[in-house]
Amino acid sequence: TACSTTTATARQWAEVALTHSWVVTRRTAEEGSGGSSLCIWPLAGAPGGLPRELHEAAEMTCMSVWEPPLARKLSPPQGPMIATGAKDGRVQVWGAHGGSLDQVADADATILFGHTKSASSVYVFSDTLLVTGGADMDVRVWDPKRVRPCVHVLRGHPGRIDQVWTDGLQAVSASQEGEVRVWSVRSGVCTSILRRAGFPGGAEVLIARGGSSDQLERITALRILRQPLSLI
Repeated sequence: TACSTTTATARQWAEVALTHSWVVTRRTAEEGSGGSSLCIWPLAGAPGGLPRELHEAAEMTCMSVWEPPLARKLSPPQGPMIATGAKDGRVQVWGAHGGSLDQVADADATILFGHTKSASSVYVFSDTLLVTGGADMDVRVWDPKRVRPCVHVLRGHPGRIDQVWTDGLQAVSASQEGEVRVWSVRSGVCTSILRRAGFPGGAEVLIARGGSSDQLERITALRILRQPLSLI
């Protein structure tokens, strides 16, 4: 269905993401509905498709969007890949198997099951790699194109996972207790633990990105709460 702004209010927009060709917004759940929705808006020169709304039966908690490199030059044009986490623990992925935006529909979504509590964070690196974190204290590495999509379950955090990120080789996860862990995507082994002693609140990973529009995102800085951390 097409997106409409006629009934939207400021508090209905929970999150927004931008790629070279698309703006994706996440709406909060309507009162009493239990579900949420995404609106996908093509920018000028986007590879086909009209604004579209996608629905999730459970209440969404987070989202991440990835656009294939050179998506505008592919034939047929490729739409974005979008992953969302929900309060019931499911992770839903649209566009995992390619296709234009017009071919993306609610029924085509891939659902990834594994988190036993709310899926609180998600990051899409490519069509074969995404990382999620949950209130169950687990970090999961997925390849949505596999028959068994869960590649690794990474455990060790003492609390809910607030944020995750990956560059394809390493994954970073930050928990509610202020602990940050670095993992090998290939092996699933934890390679570093960063912890600020006595910190009572959650940890937030702030990532600065650089590079021109025709380059893949390059990580130039990683700051965690702008506070000194100890390496365990």
